Amino acid sequence: MRFRLSVSTLLILIFTLPSRAIQTNQTNQTNQTRDEKPIINIGALLWKAQLLDSFGYNRSVHLAKSLVENSTRFKTLTDRYQLNLVIEDTFGIPGWAISKAYQITQSNPIPTAVIGPALSSLLDYVATTVNIIACLLVPYTTKIVEDPQKTSFVMSASSGIPQEIAARMAFMKRFNWKRAAVIYDKRNQYLVTFADKIFDQLKKNSVNLTGSAAIEIRVSHGYVDNPIGLLRTKLLSLKKADTKIYFAEIDPYSALVLFCQVYLLNMYGPDFVW
Repeated sequence: MRFRLSVSTLLILIFTLPSRAIQTNQTNQTNQTRDEKPIINIGALLWKAQLLDSFGYNRSVHLAKSLVENSTRFKTLTDRYQLNLVIEDTFGIPGWAISKAYQITQSNPIPTAVIGPALSSLLDYVATTVNIIACLLVPYTTKIVEDPQKTSFVMSASSGIPQEIAARMAFMKRFNWKRAAVIYDKRNQYLVTFADKIFDQLKKNSVNLTGSAAIEIRVSHGYVDNPIGLLRTKLLSLKKADTKIYFAEIDPYSALVLFCQVYLLNMYGPDFVW
């Protein structure tokens, strides 16, 4: 069972799903006072959730929860139930991800759904584990599970690389742009693969690649801990080639550093597209 919806729509959908877990566990809650609300648990398997939330995984689940709790559209739900996030960090390690996924499935009450993992390399491990309790799994990754029969409760929250690139090429065709450059984060294998696919599509669509820049912006405790001279040099090279259209396949933290340099080098304005 696979669906494709926007991330925000899926997250809100999860928080508003009828809770099989609540129904199962309500018989064990006879000692609750009338003022207490039954809990709906939502699991979340993230990567470095407490250390570095580069792609906004941790923020997105808290934002979705807040949107549901503060919207009058869901007042019937929030008046009756208390939403609770059970967040665990996978640290990008398969064994750790399996352990934390199992730990979430043992929550009381049983979780209605689990969001994550953030890394495609962990999806099959987590999907198989969560499938034990037939729990809905909504990963951030675009990867498709290897055995849908054994992991049939997986929903897709993201479009794949082909769809993302097709959208970019549509812009190029719509405005008849024939020259472009690609900037990407060389530490992230997904973005490296993404950039390689863009190179292929630019060539197939007769778009001249004026240059590319594989950048590496390391962040430690909220501060950039490597010199930005190389980034500046690469940007100057692209500017010298009179590049106006840029594909920047990077995370938000790298974008902050990149666009500071873009501003300083005056590589913005009505003639530029980022």
